[in-house]
Amino acid sequence: MNQKEIYIFVGPPGANKTLYSKTIADFFDALHIAWRDIKVKTNKENKLKLLENSLMNGFGENDKIVLSGFPINKEEAQFLLKILNKEKVTIKSIIQLNINLEEAIFNLENRFFCEKCGFVYRGDSHIVKGNFCSNCGSAMLKNKVDRKDIKNEYYTFFESVTEAIRILSPISESYFSVSANQPKHFVISSIFEKIKSHEKSIQTIYEKKSSSKLNTKFGSFDIIAYLSKIHYTTGLAIIKGDIENKKGVLLRVHSSCITGDIFGSLFCDCGDQLAEALSIIEKNKQGLLIYLFQEGRGINIINKIDAYSLQRKGADTVDANEMLGFPIEMREYTAVRDILNDLKIKSVKILTNNLEKMRELEELGVIVEGRVPLEIKPCKDNKRYLSTKQKRMGHELKLK
Repeated sequence: MNQKEIYIFVGPPGANKTLYSKTIADFFDALHIAWRDIKVKTNKENKLKLLENSLMNGFGENDKIVLSGFPINKEEAQFLLKILNKEKVTIKSIIQLNINLEEAIFNLENRFFCEKCGFVYRGDSHIVKGNFCSNCGSAMLKNKVDRKDIKNEYYTFFESVTEAIRILSPISESYFSVSANQPKHFVISSIFEKIKSHEKSIQTIYEKKSSSKLNTKFGSFDIIAYLSKIHYTTGLAIIKGDIENKKGVLLRVHSSCITGDIFGSLFCDCGDQLAEALSIIEKNKQGLLIYLFQEGRGINIINKIDAYSLQRKGADTVDANEMLGFPIEMREYTAVRDILNDLKIKSVKILTNNLEKMRELEELGVIVEGRVPLEIKPCKDNKRYLSTKQKRMGHELKLK
């Protein structure tokens, strides 16, 4: 008899859980069960019983199941755990899909649903083009979205799912977050890679070591220093106002640039971005800047100076890193996750032009509601540098 296995997908509304969970089910020749479909078929009183029957019957025909959209709170996790223990099922993976709020709303506004059976389809599905439900043949309607309701559901999910994962993760072979704010093939590739490597969201690495008040030319802040328990690197949190237990906190994640931040180099926009971010946070009267010591996108100051030399000879910032034998990007953001957790921040709006930075944070489980641009007017010395970031690194910049 084969070992019974289950893969669990959770995520806020609009994260396209069904799309990705069905892809994984197809790959592993597993039975797909969507909690969403169960909910539209039954009433509140017997939906859990129907799920239990679906799982029991499912394992009768297939030793692998992919469960989408369940559980998302403590009670649901305990209910599922009871079934899995009874059936002696191994949890192969718990996959949390993260997506920013505006993208989630956009996805929901571009869905269609069958009024008769309740089935929902993505707007870009080939099925939708025929305007008829593949399940019952009825005509489909455009999904109507109440933004206020979706926002409430979005926050409710993230507030409750942590407890569900805490209950199930100790007996799961892997559990991790994936950013759904990227093309489908990148999301799928990330999921497969993490399942294969048995990735588990690791425990807190950075812990608070010291704190003080900090008066600056931009305004008055609180400053907290954090230290890694593993490799003894540090990170700083520069805080404005009351941010504990707050949603949508304005956040700038800034990696150190000695030449720009301290000496005012015109070769990049880093020092200007740092100053502008602190000014914006001060004006907002609430927010956070996390300063990470990751010089030169992670290659350190010595190699960065070598890269400067290569750029003066004609290489751009991407080519210079590669000519020195380094990847384009070596920065890592675990400290951000740990600092936000320590400060009890529920979600953030990130000050950045770098879309990849948003995705990196979402992969770590940070709830990124959206992005606030942080553009600096180019000068003759950094115009090529900014153009390279726009064209070769995917930064959202409006250069003239």
